[in-house]
Amino acid sequence: VITPMAAKMTAEAQKVSSPPVFEVEILMVNDNLVFSPSADDYQARLEEVVAGFLEMVATVNRLLTHKSLKSYVDQGAEMEMSGNLVELITDDTHNDLLGEVKASVAMAFEDAEEFKQTFGPYREMVMENRTVNTEE
Repeated sequence: VITPMAAKMTAEAQKVSSPPVFEVEILMVNDNLVFSPSADDYQARLEEVVAGFLEMVATVNRLLTHKSLKSYVDQGAEMEMSGNLVELITDDTHNDLLGEVKASVAMAFEDAEEFKQTFGPYREMVMENRTVNTEE
């Protein structure tokens, strides 16, 4: 049972939610159901986003080295926490996480491929309807 308060909260949550960062559509192209973007294009875009994030991290001045905060920062902590981008990229944890993300995306596309098959009968109906002569 959904109470009026719960329904109101759900409606408000839907209004506040932001648009998706990535979106995949199932389209009918040349009588075939295809994903737009494809799994390969999606993976490439995801890699571009991660690379862009890493570039941004590399260019931002770190707060630990900011002159106005120098008196508040422990010099030992500064040296310990200010690793470079190369260390981050070659870190096994980073590579493992990136591998997990790629595997999750691949698994999601496999599941989406199964879901796409449920539209097969509708695709056949569309194709049949194209051959029907409406003048008869």
